[in-house]
Amino acid sequence: MGDHHCPECGTFSVDEPGPLTKRLEEAEATLAERDRLQTLHDASQRALTGALVELADARAENERLDKLVDQYAEVRQQDLAEIARLKEPTP
Repeated sequence: MGDHHCPECGTFSVDEPGPLTKRLEEAEATLAERDRLQTLHDASQRALTGALVELADARAENERLDKLVDQYAEVRQQDLAEIARLKEPTP
């Protein structure tokens, strides 16, 4: 038994899984696994790209906040100096 080829119509018939059928099934399973892995890879690439964009945005926001903190500290220092100056006794 096994795979049978009909030379007249060019088709195969299978009574029991023969070597060609087994190889075809293995090839289909390999392709299905490759497709599954490619889908996982694509999804992980999209997730990684999204995470990198979020990280870049967070870094930019952190830099912006650092500048604001520095500006606040400078203004605060100026205010403290002005308060100290105003507290000095006038001659």
